[in-house]
Amino acid sequence: MGNTGATGPKGDKGDKGETGQDGLGIASSSVGYQAWSNGTSIPSGDWSPSVPKATADKPYIWSRTTITYTDGSKKYSYAVGATPEGITVGGRNYILNSNFAKGIIQRESEEDGWFIPENTTLSTDIKFNGHNTLHRYKIPNNAWTELRYYHYRKNTDTDIINDDEIWTFSYWIYTNSSDWLDITTIVCALRAYKDKKMILNLNFPSGKPTQVGKWERHVGTVRIPKGTEYDFLNVLHSPDKDFDYYITDFKLEKGNKATDWT
Repeated sequence: MGNTGATGPKGDKGDKGETGQDGLGIASSSVGYQAWSNGTSIPSGDWSPSVPKATADKPYIWSRTTITYTDGSKKYSYAVGATPEGITVGGRNYILNSNFAKGIIQRESEEDGWFIPENTTLSTDIKFNGHNTLHRYKIPNNAWTELRYYHYRKNTDTDIINDDEIWTFSYWIYTNSSDWLDITTIVCALRAYKDKKMILNLNFPSGKPTQVGKWERHVGTVRIPKGTEYDFLNVLHSPDKDFDYYITDFKLEKGNKATDWT
């Protein structure tokens, strides 16, 4: 193979290329606001240029910043917070014997109290914060398994409520069963009755269980509309399949914020 030859002369300069497109600039920006029922899902309503007032059923204030670019495209960013006037706290627990310190006491006719189904027994071995628990377990033939608590309206001039009633329901629950994580939901509902007929059925979004071998608290909130006429309420708890678990420290309170058990 022969030696490499000398480098040739430098070539002529090429023609100038075409001018590139202009870069994107910001044409405008704006901020909108909306009151919403929670702080996790982006609101689907109309956005207002002014900050709305929070309410008991919509305690979260969302803001949306809109950036409009010179090509007409838009980009959105969101922020959320809760305002004090949007949070109502009750505190009073309307459930009697909510930690079963007095054992299992079935309710008397037209009195506040528990309806305990046959697959539920008192446990003094598995406790939560020193409190007794209810042991709920699998039984054959799909027997009745709804755990219910009844609360009667008393000493009122009328059965019609003058303002919306916000109710929050909470409880602590525990299991060692692997079936726990297969549950699609736990049905928790508040039902209103007039003349012994159910007139309202409101589901608490209590959420799916997430862990085994550790106590966890479930919380849900519902609203009874203004003008509803009822004699009593019951709140029920029922998983969509039966398995072994323990439950205690129930609390039913007015307001949209769950407070510590009392």
